[in-house]
Amino acid sequence: MFNLNFKRKILFGQLFVLFVFVIFSAVILIASRDVKNNKISMLESNYRQYKVSAKIRFDVVQIQQWLTDISATRGEDGLDDGTQKAEEFYKDLMATLKNEKEYAKNKNDKELESALNEIKDLVDIYYSVGVKMSNLYVKEGTKAGNGFMSQFDKASEDLQVKLNPLLLQIENKFDTGINVLKARAELIFQVALFAPLIAIVIVGFFIFFFVSNLTKSLKDVVTGLIDNYSDLEGASLALYENSLQ
Repeated sequence: MFNLNFKRKILFGQLFVLFVFVIFSAVILIASRDVKNNKISMLESNYRQYKVSAKIRFDVVQIQQWLTDISATRGEDGLDDGTQKAEEFYKDLMATLKNEKEYAKNKNDKELESALNEIKDLVDIYYSVGVKMSNLYVKEGTKAGNGFMSQFDKASEDLQVKLNPLLLQIENKFDTGINVLKARAELIFQVALFAPLIAIVIVGFFIFFFVSNLTKSLKDVVTGLIDNYSDLEGASLALYENSLQ
């Protein structure tokens, strides 16, 4: 009975330690798969949109920069390429918006698709008003251009009101994705770091528990043997006395 109980305790301890390792391994595996299958793909998508948002912002600024440059110089002293440069950035911006609309359509993101349609219309107005303003500066002079500048400022403001929240939302999604990925990586690191330590503590506890129980069991056995020996000695002595009589 003693050997059977002791073997059961040893087996239980081994199974418990194995169970702890399986739990920790499962946590690491699930977290790793989540990072690989979901978080990284989400981060890649967010990073793509982040780069696109930076490109859109850059193109808008460049259109304004080149149109205001030619307006200020009136195309004199060889500084007459502002309209051409602005057109290049306008075409690049429109191509980017078109690609993003296709991306939003494929992702079935109706909200993004609608926002991009509005932005495209506002970019058209912004660019056409800017070109008209720069032409007035070049052909009719400062007074004519200044009189039209308020319309360009209004078109720029309307575009920024619609564009900035969308770009900010994309940038925030990218930042959130980075933070989530960092949190998952930290979880994996913490589990991988502390799992062996916890397992060692648990194994140590069971070793102490088993040794304590083994010591107690051995004491009980020894005590039982001593008691049995005393009883046997008493019985033998009584039997011997009886035989003398």
